[in-house]
Amino acid sequence: MTDGLPRPAPGQPLTASVTCGGLTFAGASESAHTTFVFCRQLGLIFDIGSVVDAMLPIDTVLISHTHQDHLLGLTRYICLRRLQGMKPPRVLIPEASLEAVRRLLAVWQELEGGADRIPPDVALEPVEPGQEVRLSGNLVARAFPVAHVLPSLGYTVVTRIHKLRGEFYGRSGQELARLREEGVAITDPHDTTLVTFIGDTLPETLERTPEIGTSPVVILECTFLTPEHADLATPRGHLHIRDIIERIELFGDAEIILTHFSRRYRSDKVRELVQQALPAELAPRFHVLV
Repeated sequence: MTDGLPRPAPGQPLTASVTCGGLTFAGASESAHTTFVFCRQLGLIFDIGSVVDAMLPIDTVLISHTHQDHLLGLTRYICLRRLQGMKPPRVLIPEASLEAVRRLLAVWQELEGGADRIPPDVALEPVEPGQEVRLSGNLVARAFPVAHVLPSLGYTVVTRIHKLRGEFYGRSGQELARLREEGVAITDPHDTTLVTFIGDTLPETLERTPEIGTSPVVILECTFLTPEHADLATPRGHLHIRDIIERIELFGDAEIILTHFSRRYRSDKVRELVQQALPAELAPRFHVLV
């Protein structure tokens, strides 16, 4: 379903959308084929295995890892934005993959005929686990390590405001300005967590990532769904739905958006398979991006 999103142009994948935590997340995700999730309210794209026109006005991309089904749409996205006169985007990418992606863009510049098609000033930003990146407005992304078969990151997005410290209540504006000039920290940051995104992962990521317990929304791969496929997930660097159910206490009260389903499952059956696998009391917290 498109849920009010423009219908993709011919040749572009159909998108679905899920609304939770006061935000709408749209995209498509099928293991080995494509994963991309975007939120127009936040102005963010998470992974970019493909591109649809509705994503083009969004100029910040957070890449979890560089498997083709999570990255292959990057050059099309850059070119289509260029074609429409938009500025080069900002792309956050695991530091270990930065040079390889730069080479990829350089090759595509050559194949496309030069920088008039793929601009050289695309802002590729290397990100390391534990790093905070200021996004637009008061948004901040916190990167954390994800266990997969390639260098991988997850991202928790928060809004950050600065509040006056209690000991400075009642001071005049002039006095506060003077204290700032003297280098006195008169405010403390206060973060409100919005969403955590985890691409392909092993279960151990869930156990070592406290962000999932404080996020109202967690977007999470769930490649395998049926009992007969339970032993396939870990050797391939992925999750089975039982891995999530067994660790549900780690998620606090989060609503969970599942992505990246195996192509073994027909897309029109995924929702049914998820519901069959979930205990009844957990089912209302789970959504599927299909």
